[in-house]
Amino acid sequence: PMTYTEPEQVPLSEQEFEEQEAVARAPDDDSRWSHSPSQLTGDGPEQLARCEERLRRVIGRERPQAIMSAIFQNGCTALKKGGVGSSVKCRICPSEGIFTHVSAYYRGDKQAVYICAEKEPSEAQIERILTHELIHAYDHCRFSMRVPFVGRQAPWALTCAAEACSEVRAYMLGDHWASSPSSSGLSFDGALNHGGGFAADDHLPVGSRAGQRASAATPAEAASTLREEIYRGALASTSVYGLCAKANAKPVVDSVYNACVQDFAPFTASGQRSPFVGFPPMPPEVAAAAKAFPTP
Repeated sequence: PMTYTEPEQVPLSEQEFEEQEAVARAPDDDSRWSHSPSQLTGDGPEQLARCEERLRRVIGRERPQAIMSAIFQNGCTALKKGGVGSSVKCRICPSEGIFTHVSAYYRGDKQAVYICAEKEPSEAQIERILTHELIHAYDHCRFSMRVPFVGRQAPWALTCAAEACSEVRAYMLGDHWASSPSSSGLSFDGALNHGGGFAADDHLPVGSRAGQRASAATPAEAASTLREEIYRGALASTSVYGLCAKANAKPVVDSVYNACVQDFAPFTASGQRSPFVGFPPMPPEVAAAAKAFPTP
């Protein structure tokens, strides 16, 4: 599997981890984060209004619509029925702990994606991070069970291995996507399999990793840079949040990366909506990693 040497990270103490989890799993987050007077002073109301306006424009675009349609049409409970304000919401997120670096998140127990309005995301950023989080919701559906009169009941949490795979997919499908003039719709930004179904984005700053990829001398170099970007993002996320944060996330990400970076559901490799009905299982490498690295 692909590996990347990350700077040494200081593991969280048990107390530090519990403090982060307490913030992430606030028992009444709606009242604490969305309606708290202390959170909505100053620019709070205006930030929420701007976020919701941008979100309404973004939610009907191809990427988020394709994922949400796949979830709803197959009867999965990972998201509440409805659009902005139901399954997708803007809110003022906490300013402490892990939320310092969080711009959006998905909560299975709330059946919703939340966009952090105080980060002032642009429309393009909202489309990217919304797609990222909707991939997590979709991946919860892949572990759902059919329940009479309910539909496909999605679990609130996944194994560490499934979380790692979902992060790889979310960074690939959410953060590395571009309009493709050579196709009828969209395709992936970069060249994972240089020559097959991916469109390079050539308008990015050369100083950024994405810009380095766009200006790479060869398709193979662009593919290598893209794979590194996806890997670094997935490793960073799994290392600080979720079940993988309780353990060493790196070997888990290494075990699933190569398989999950080729898993495009609910899209095809060319960027079109997949004709697959239902929710395809994750690659078998995920189940193998779950056995090799049991969730703490």
